[in-house]
Amino acid sequence: MTLPNIQIKRATLQNYGSGSYLASDVTVLLDMVDKDAVADVPVSQKEALIQSGQRHYSDMLTLEQAPTAMHEQLYIQALEQGSTRTATDIAHLSHTLHHVFQQNVSDEHPLVLVSLVRAGLPIGVLLQRALSDTDSSYRLPSVHYGISIIRDRGLDPVALQMLLDAYPNSPIVFVDGWTGKGAIYQELARSLETFSDSTHVNFANIFHQGADVIPLLTLADPAGVAWLAASEEDWLIHRVC
Repeated sequence: MTLPNIQIKRATLQNYGSGSYLASDVTVLLDMVDKDAVADVPVSQKEALIQSGQRHYSDMLTLEQAPTAMHEQLYIQALEQGSTRTATDIAHLSHTLHHVFQQNVSDEHPLVLVSLVRAGLPIGVLLQRALSDTDSSYRLPSVHYGISIIRDRGLDPVALQMLLDAYPNSPIVFVDGWTGKGAIYQELARSLETFSDSTHVNFANIFHQGADVIPLLTLADPAGVAWLAASEEDWLIHRVC
């Protein structure tokens, strides 16, 4: 039976939207900002301010334009070349998650996938769809959320605490697209230090694989730092380039 206060906290999470994804795919814990309220900083000016140390990149926004024909062609090319491998890798990752967590989760206490916005979102959506597939052998009760992480600023602590409050008995797995040079992994690790004490009330939610294991899942892990990854090869960039 779900406690009333947990029902309220989970209902509060549903006040957030899913962006361009289906509501069943993800809940993105970001506040919407009207584009008219954003100071549009040209890329050249933004880069100069960042490189000179005058401003942090997260303090400025450049309004994004619709993809050009070239960008769309690159997307189609990547989709044609990588769809089979992506599907296979997602299936393998889902199978591993099922194997690791099937004894510890339930509909009341699902696995919580937390995608790091933005690169983690598509991977998290695919995992959520795979784990929700009732015809698969790796179906697993899970929920999926997207939260912000920013270099030098860390993981959004308010969003993370909302999830810990709403799912106090659920393990959390963080999801990203790839690890690159490992900068975001290091940022994630720093943000989670406060939970690494085994006496912390949320220790088991995050450090379920051990006190020294950051539960980061990626599709590709060229930096070799993720807890779980389908490959260490950054194969998408290699193929497109």
